[in-house]
Amino acid sequence: MPVIWRCHVGIDHPSVLSRRAWSFLRPYVEPADAYVFSREAFIWDGLERAWIELIALVIDARIGGIQDQIIDRRSGILLDEPAELGPYGDAVRGLLEEPERARAIGQEAQQRVRDHFLAARSLMQYLDLIGRLLN
Repeated sequence: MPVIWRCHVGIDHPSVLSRRAWSFLRPYVEPADAYVFSREAFIWDGLERAWIELIALVIDARIGGIQDQIIDRRSGILLDEPAELGPYGDAVRGLLEEPERARAIGQEAQQRVRDHFLAARSLMQYLDLIGRLLN
């Protein structure tokens, strides 16, 4: 069975903790058949570059707060069964086979983050809420 590993342990801001996490994960990750990263900055040294794919968008389980962040098939892909690797592999394969679609989803995701989830935007929403509560 092919194994794909996707990473959320980035090195864009390396720290002792992230290095320790990577040291712990490395023996489990290196045997994977492919690696999927969302950004170039997340790729750790020592992985076979030929097996690395960059997919700048989110494929995640339809659980918890991620459902508020992603509009399925528009700003990411939500999977119904988080423990099932087949649908995840199918989603990755589909995006690799349709780079224009992947690019469009990635652009929509970036815009959605800018519009709804940046710290400055959240602060403005809190200030607006406080203002409405005080009036």
